[in-house]
Amino acid sequence: MHEHSTHASTHNTSQRATLPLSGAIGCPATYWLILWLNKDRVKNPRGHDNASRLKRRTNDPVLKPFMFLFAAHRLEMWWYEVIETVRRLTMTGLLVLFKDDEIRLAVGFFLSFLSILLHMTTEPFTDPATNTLALVG
Repeated sequence: MHEHSTHASTHNTSQRATLPLSGAIGCPATYWLILWLNKDRVKNPRGHDNASRLKRRTNDPVLKPFMFLFAAHRLEMWWYEVIETVRRLTMTGLLVLFKDDEIRLAVGFFLSFLSILLHMTTEPFTDPATNTLALVG
């Protein structure tokens, strides 16, 4: 009976470790799949200028359920929410796996630097104020 309880304990521990990992991979992967399958509608809506294309994308009934993934982003930055989700999950989930505080700090600093660099070079949001706020906040 003791062997069974040890096996059950090990099994429960592996389940607890698998669930966050599946979410950390599954969430961005699902976002990517949704965006990729709708890439033409998200990235290249019809219109004669950028404003009309953004409006058409916003009013597309097929895209309405997924609007949170790209509504604030420029047309060519349709994929940026996937990167942002990976960043958030990494900063909140990966860093806790490092036991050494100095390593955790160094990795966190490095990831933050890469994130800021990417954001500064891409300016992913349609609103310039949002781009600035994302850097400061």
